[in-house]
Amino acid sequence: MGQEIEIIDDEVQAHFIQRINPNTPIYRIFTLERGLEAVIGKKLSLARPHRWDDPYENALYQRKVHTTQGDEVSIDSLRNCLYAQCWTEDGNSDALWRIYSPQKNGFRATTTVGKLLKAISENNGIRKTDCSIGKVNYCHQEIVEELFSRIDLYDFTDSTGLKPIKFLLIKRNAFQHEREVRVAYNHPNSGVNPNGDFKSFDINPNTLFDRLLFDPRIDAAEFARLENEIRQSGYIGEIGKSTLYGKPVFNSITI
Repeated sequence: MGQEIEIIDDEVQAHFIQRINPNTPIYRIFTLERGLEAVIGKKLSLARPHRWDDPYENALYQRKVHTTQGDEVSIDSLRNCLYAQCWTEDGNSDALWRIYSPQKNGFRATTTVGKLLKAISENNGIRKTDCSIGKVNYCHQEIVEELFSRIDLYDFTDSTGLKPIKFLLIKRNAFQHEREVRVAYNHPNSGVNPNGDFKSFDINPNTLFDRLLFDPRIDAAEFARLENEIRQSGYIGEIGKSTLYGKPVFNSITI
């Protein structure tokens, strides 16, 4: 499960799980809609993990809970407290472009672990220790199932809020190509809205994002239009287009 350490300094008070370095570069490929929401709208949205496709996600809250009399107890209010967002350490992946930019017009944002935690916590009037970040552990399916079979009541009621997040950092080997880093927000008061599957945080794109890199397949005219729109919103960081699919240039052969 890894070891949790608490970092406390003048700028960041947050939980770093799996000893992840605050200076670690991380990347996220946004769909165009979500990306413009972040850069132009200055809002970063975390989602409740039950929205994600993998049925093993958030398995902690998929377990049935019963009283000693056999009555089932709803844990929806606990499940609804947890929001998360997925980033990656892989900055140049064909697979991730194809998965997360299906319309071929999304863009990849670059930041660091420390900047992401600071952006979420410092601008939103929340306890900084409600935010956590860590690397995902990839395991054989049998190991994942065995880990979740040993869940007990303490895992649900952990007062630090870290237990559910640690369980969120366990995935099957089939997903290891994603090299995920996950940021999470877990606070009791956030579970009162059963319909709020997204939680938005105010951000400053100029301090959070070091670079924006558009999908290598985007049309040149569309890229120019979007670059101008983003500049007009006040973003001053680097904007580019991925050259992943650029044609190679080789020396000629003399025969």
